[in-house]
Amino acid sequence: MIIGIAGTSGSGKSSVCALFEKSNFLIIDFDKLTHTVYESNNECINEIDNNFFGVVKNNVIDRKELAKIVFNDKEKLALLNSIVHKYLIESMNNIINANKEKDVILDAPLLFEANLDKICDYTICVTCDFEKKIERIIKRDNLTYDEAKMRLTNQKDDKYFIEKCDFTIINNDNLDENIVNDIIKKMRNGGENIK
Repeated sequence: MIIGIAGTSGSGKSSVCALFEKSNFLIIDFDKLTHTVYESNNECINEIDNNFFGVVKNNVIDRKELAKIVFNDKEKLALLNSIVHKYLIESMNNIINANKEKDVILDAPLLFEANLDKICDYTICVTCDFEKKIERIIKRDNLTYDEAKMRLTNQKDDKYFIEKCDFTIINNDNLDENIVNDIIKKMRNGGENIK
C-alpha cells in the first residue's frame, strides 16, 4: 500500500508519519530526500546553479539563500520544483523498489502538484490552526513571524488539500495514536473514507 501525506508547512505531517512508522510503514520524507539530492546529485546541483544565480558555491547549494528566493516568488518556486522533481522521483522509485514488502508513506508537500497522488492507494491531509503552523515553522526553521507567514502565503491552503484527500487529520496538539490506527484499519479493509 502507498499512502500520500499532504498539507502545508507546519501542519504536523512529521508527527503523523511517526505514528505510521510505529505501524511498520516505510516513510519517504520528500524534504529529507530533497536535501540528499541537493547534496549528492551533481546534475541537479548544476541545473540549480544555472537557474538561481549565486546559490551554489563550490558545488554546494546554500539552501537558506535558495529558500529566500523561492518562498518569496511563486514562479521561482515552480521553476525549482520542476528542476528537482525528476531527481526526487528517481530516488523515490529506487527506495520503493528496494522495499517492496513494505507499506509506504509518501510525505510529500507537493503530492498533488507532482502527480504523486496517482500512485497512491489513499491520501491523507494533515492540518492544524494557522497560528499553530506559524509557531511550528518559527521553532523548526528559526524564522521570524513574518518569514513564516510568507512561507505559508505562498502555499496552497488547507481547503485545497482537504478536498483532494481521502482522509483528514487535525493535528493541533497531542495527536491521538488511535486516529491513525483507525485510518489504517479503514484503508486495509477498503472501507469508506472520512473527512
